[in-house]
Amino acid sequence: MPDVTRILEIVDSALDTEAIARRIRENLHEHSLEAREFPEFAVTPPPWDPHSRFPEPVHYDLQQAHEAYTQTWVTMPPLTSRLPLVGRIKRAFHRLVLYYVNRLASQQMVVNAAILRVLTRLVVAPDAAAPDADLAALQDEIAALRARVAQLEASAEEDVP
Repeated sequence: MPDVTRILEIVDSALDTEAIARRIRENLHEHSLEAREFPEFAVTPPPWDPHSRFPEPVHYDLQQAHEAYTQTWVTMPPLTSRLPLVGRIKRAFHRLVLYYVNRLASQQMVVNAAILRVLTRLVVAPDAAAPDADLAALQDEIAALRARVAQLEASAEEDVP
């Protein structure tokens, strides 16, 4: 059983964090964590903004990835056989294979979700348009510094006897 206090961080002095962690551990122990449906994650791409530094196709592809990242779960197709024993054996082997494939698929969905969260945050970061503003500010500062250096050099030349 994983240490719940290392997974969740509750920063509130009014709450009994140990009681909450104990309750979570009890619930995890009582309920199976294996599920065929996985929850949606809160980080979703917003609609494309014409002022975004990324073109519309990037946002479209990101939206498509968000819709498809959980579609890796494999279901068992109906198997038929004229011989009942052969049909049962085929179904048993298919279930075994699907069990391992779906275990890997669930791990892949976790990776997909993490990658999508990072990509979404990069694409919709609030400072996404800032590089242009930062560049303009830096160019203005360079121009002001060059003017000041030129002024100092001119005043230094006047002071030379």
